[in-house]
Amino acid sequence: MTLHGLAAQLTTRRVPTPTGKPVWRATTVRQLLTNPAYKGEAASGRLRTTPASVAGRRWRRSAGE
Repeated sequence: MTLHGLAAQLTTRRVPTPTGKPVWRATTVRQLLTNPAYKGEAASGRLRTTPASVAGRRWRRSAGE
């Protein structure tokens, strides 16, 4: 299914967009599918525990930031 097809299905089923609009656009669907927050990546894995002997720090930021 294309992004346009998915947007049309959501509009037909009267599912409101995240902002409450009644009409879906392909760009809105693309933004949802590529947004790290909606994919579960935004908060997951940001901090990890490290041994206490590593420079006296308990938390370190992941390399992705």
